[in-house]
Amino acid sequence: MRRAWFFTPEAFFDRMASMREMWQKWMLEQVMGQLHVKSDPFWSKPESDIIGKSYLYLTSLTYQVEMAQWLPIIDVFGNKVGEMRVQLTPYEKDYSTKLRPTSNSEALLNDKLYFVLRIEQARGLMEVANKNTYIEYAFSDDEGAHKTGVAQGKKFDPKFGEEHKFEVQVTDSMLRYLQKDAICFNVYGEADDVDEDDIAEATQMELPPETFEFFMSVDWQDSNSGKGMPFNPDMTAEEPGYSLSQSTAHKLIFAIAQSDKNFKIVKLVRGMLGNFRDQSGKVWDAAWLPCMISKQSRLDEHQPWIAELEVNGMPAALNVPEAVGVVFSADLKCEVDEVERLALEEPLQLLKKLTIQVTAKGTAELLDVSADEQSKRFKRTALLQEVYMGQWEVSNEAVNIAMTELRAQDDSGSGDIMKLLDDDVARLQHIMVDEQRRQSEELATRLLANGIEVGSMLSMGVIPEDVGAGGGDDKVAQLTQQKNKAEEDAARALKDKVALEQEVAALKARIKMLESNMSSGQAAGARISQLQTQLKSSKNVAAAQVGPDGKSKACVIS
Repeated sequence: MRRAWFFTPEAFFDRMASMREMWQKWMLEQVMGQLHVKSDPFWSKPESDIIGKSYLYLTSLTYQVEMAQWLPIIDVFGNKVGEMRVQLTPYEKDYSTKLRPTSNSEALLNDKLYFVLRIEQARGLMEVANKNTYIEYAFSDDEGAHKTGVAQGKKFDPKFGEEHKFEVQVTDSMLRYLQKDAICFNVYGEADDVDEDDIAEATQMELPPETFEFFMSVDWQDSNSGKGMPFNPDMTAEEPGYSLSQSTAHKLIFAIAQSDKNFKIVKLVRGMLGNFRDQSGKVWDAAWLPCMISKQSRLDEHQPWIAELEVNGMPAALNVPEAVGVVFSADLKCEVDEVERLALEEPLQLLKKLTIQVTAKGTAELLDVSADEQSKRFKRTALLQEVYMGQWEVSNEAVNIAMTELRAQDDSGSGDIMKLLDDDVARLQHIMVDEQRRQSEELATRLLANGIEVGSMLSMGVIPEDVGAGGGDDKVAQLTQQKNKAEEDAARALKDKVALEQEVAALKARIKMLESNMSSGQAAGARISQLQTQLKSSKNVAAAQVGPDGKSKACVIS
């Protein structure tokens, strides 16, 4: 586990001046201050720190159902770092008779509730501070927090055996608390630290070696059956080897042990097998065959790094009848991409010579290889490779660059930090909602097993209205519904606006047409008036032209 210290802002600012002074002495004068002592500003005495939190929702008590759960332990970044086992059991007043499950979540209103909370153990505390662990928790408005006993020592699965009896009066507010809220468990532990009396070892842990030593070993298995291939410790005068079948898929088990315990391999990439040559030196196939790394891990900190490479078959040149019985040498190349506590600029190249003898397909005798036998094979095939990393010194140029960068520091990265924090909060929120849903579904399943159909947990009101109370789906659904309604209202208003604009345009066109018709009517009226005036004028002229017989000489129009 990578060692880390968490300081409060006040403690960090108090140490900042000493940190800068110690760093500058090392960069400018190569003077290393005392490490892992009180005067070391980068170190503090190991104390219990919070590993993570777990939440147990209390809805099961309102339905009088016994629940036993493995609760995830979530750290401040929203990552699962382990699990803890708890049990919640409602009883009669005697704390021995269990209550019968009910479909009415308000059956205990104005009554007393008796229940027992048991904290059995934790598990999976691997890459965290898992020394002297204990758990603190509080229920409702109880005075002070409850605390389990301390699981002494460094343990991945500490046992607690905590049991606490509760007696509560179920008022309206308590009922709402049981229906919506949860008990928060704070898991604490101490980180391992270097013995203060062994400062030399502490200093050595901080500096990588100039040369890395890798002890590489191999074993071969049949891919289909998983059984071991025949092993010959005296295949050649110099090398042991394995018998491999033609046109057959094999699995190459590659083990890497290291003498340095502080900078261990954590990832291999790009395995390749090639350069097949016989004992006379004749090269049969010089190409490199890619081998997929299907699995890689370390059983514990004292074991070598084990990688499984899939070799789907021999090169074509080795699948011919002439190759049967021939002993070949080949090279295995792998790249180390990650090493603990080091940032590699480029992968480290590992090269291991292999010795094999080709047999006809199906003729190799497959063997059941025990762990002890495989360990012996690893020892017989071990090969040391040294990788020179150079001296870890700081040049004057590097000092100048570092000092320049230190002076030029600004707050440009604060936005990235805030984004990371926002992402952590969002991830934590998502995990809490999922965990609440999982516990609700588990409760519904247990009620159904007792013949009680409760339907959806959402309709029961189990999902809290805000994440702070352990949920959030109802609030999200409500906000989504409001958003959809607002969008529908906006679309409807837009549609009405378009229709109104169309109606206004039609009315304007009608008015224009009427105005045009009115103008035409007025022109016609004026013309008629003009004609009538002309006719009257003609009539008067005709009257003036009446002959002696009393008749007009003009055509009279009236």
